[in-house]
Amino acid sequence: MKTQRLAWVAGLFIAVCIPSLSFAQSISCESRDYRRSYCPIGGQVTNAWLINQTSSSRCVQGRTWGFDGGGIWVNSGCAGDFGFQRARGRSEANRVRCESRNYERNFCEVRAQVSRAWLVQQDSEARCIEGQTWGARGNGIWVNQGCAGIFAFESR
Repeated sequence: MKTQRLAWVAGLFIAVCIPSLSFAQSISCESRDYRRSYCPIGGQVTNAWLINQTSSSRCVQGRTWGFDGGGIWVNSGCAGDFGFQRARGRSEANRVRCESRNYERNFCEVRAQVSRAWLVQQDSEARCIEGQTWGARGNGIWVNQGCAGIFAFESR
């Protein structure tokens, strides 16, 4: 826990003291059933750190969690809140909550033409799988088979 706090403080220091290079944000990411899970952040990740571990399984950077250019990945039961820095120059994405009630298809309209979308936070027990239980179309996000969550999108 001390190491996690130290990493968080260091990340915050970098984000505050060097604001022209990047800025810090956070995201929750969870490995369900000990499987690999990917949490895209919609921009170029330049650094990431574990803020708060929420799983009983250990989160070890490079082994059970890590980051690449577009997001955070977790594996082997690791779950937590992760801080990350993203390169400046990208506009913030829009967000919408969309829910499939009674496992029926639902379309959540937005006031833009969606060019790209990603799942930010899954709120359902049912799995949200892009192209199968959720997707983007025209001016919104569609969900099906019980998928519910917060989706981010970029517009044209």
